[in-house]
Amino acid sequence: MRVRKAEREALIELLDQDWEDVSDLADAVFTQAVESFLARDLWLVWVGIAAKPQPFGPFLSRNQALKSIGHEVIGWHRDCRAGAVQLITDSAGVPLCEGVDDSENLH
Repeated sequence: MRVRKAEREALIELLDQDWEDVSDLADAVFTQAVESFLARDLWLVWVGIAAKPQPFGPFLSRNQALKSIGHEVIGWHRDCRAGAVQLITDSAGVPLCEGVDDSENLH
């Protein structure tokens, strides 16, 4: 994963400030890094039967998510279904998933 210019600039701005406590700096850097990551377009994969799908991820692209299906960690079975969904965070910070079943396009 590459750091984007705006993400780097936000971290540099934090590092350029005068910090009396290195623990406060560490907390601020960690918080900024996590917030930057979660602001990206992220994708999840779900695999399993409709009653109990198992989520995996996050992935940085739809293509990366789809390629992970059948990997030894995620696995695949002919009786299972799979799909990739985009993780969306609304203004209240509540994660929502929105997507399409891609299991028919895997073969």
